[in-house]
Amino acid sequence: MKLNIKTILIILFSLLFGNLFAQNILSLQEVIDIAIEKNYNVLISANQVEMARINNTLGNAGMMPQINFKASDRFEFGNSYQKFSDGSEADNLNFTTNILNAGPELNWTVFDGGRMFATKHRLEVAQEMAEIAFEDEKLQIKYNVSKAYFDVVKNIQLLKAMNDIIEISQQRLQLSENAYNNGMLNKSDLLQSQIDLNISQKNIVEQDYIIEQAYDRLKVLMGTTNQDFIVDDEFETDFSIDFDVLNEKFKDSNTSLLILEKQMNISEFSMKESKRNLLPRLNINAAYNLYRTVNSSGNIIENFSFGPHLGASLVIPIYQSGDYSRQVEREKINFKD
Repeated sequence: MKLNIKTILIILFSLLFGNLFAQNILSLQEVIDIAIEKNYNVLISANQVEMARINNTLGNAGMMPQINFKASDRFEFGNSYQKFSDGSEADNLNFTTNILNAGPELNWTVFDGGRMFATKHRLEVAQEMAEIAFEDEKLQIKYNVSKAYFDVVKNIQLLKAMNDIIEISQQRLQLSENAYNNGMLNKSDLLQSQIDLNISQKNIVEQDYIIEQAYDRLKVLMGTTNQDFIVDDEFETDFSIDFDVLNEKFKDSNTSLLILEKQMNISEFSMKESKRNLLPRLNINAAYNLYRTVNSSGNIIENFSFGPHLGASLVIPIYQSGDYSRQVEREKINFKD
């Protein structure tokens, strides 16, 4: 009977775990790397970081000038009647005029009440927040994967303990059989030893199913449900932890608190942007124009001019139906939230 039990256990163990020995052993870090690489949320978060980096420029904040090249060519057709101061008159029937205007121009807001600086700070904080959110996404994956990984390890260790229990149950059954055959043990105790062994064997089958489920949960987190591997259940644990240092690191690296802080900073700079809309704005513009006019009739047949010009404009907000004030109040509410 002992031989039959061993044979059954060997066959069962081979069927359940024989294919695992031919599989790759993945460490916790390798599993985390795979999960991060294949996680769609991480990809989205990485794209958000790149978008925030692209937006964080001086030009997007309104600090840089705009330079354009403009050209226009216009034809006019019509009739005209002219009367001069000396009493003479001139009729131009079916005249044509061609007006050509071309050249580069520059427009630059050199002062807007400091709004451009508040905008640049907001863009910088938005990029920092996107980077923190990216790290937070990876940390969440590390936590979930580590939890699932160690759940597999824990159940494998339980299975090993159950195998030890089976060996003890087998030895107990053998001793019970010997004692029963020698008349030193009643049959009920012998049957109880057999029942204990059967229960241990059943527990192994159930534990294997639990391990299989734990592997499935881990594979889902990794995004590789079809990949077969085994975990590394042999590792060293360092319990020499300085909790004071750990507490300080937690405060400095708590991504949830850091994201909340960045959101408050963004709201603060957005409110500053809204307030700056109430201040004057100074714009300068410059251009180099080529201007040519050709008339089919009249005193001036052709006029051609070219050269630079420079100007400035000052805009002082006086009344905009309360739009800017309402915007400031909305930003104050957002900042309080």
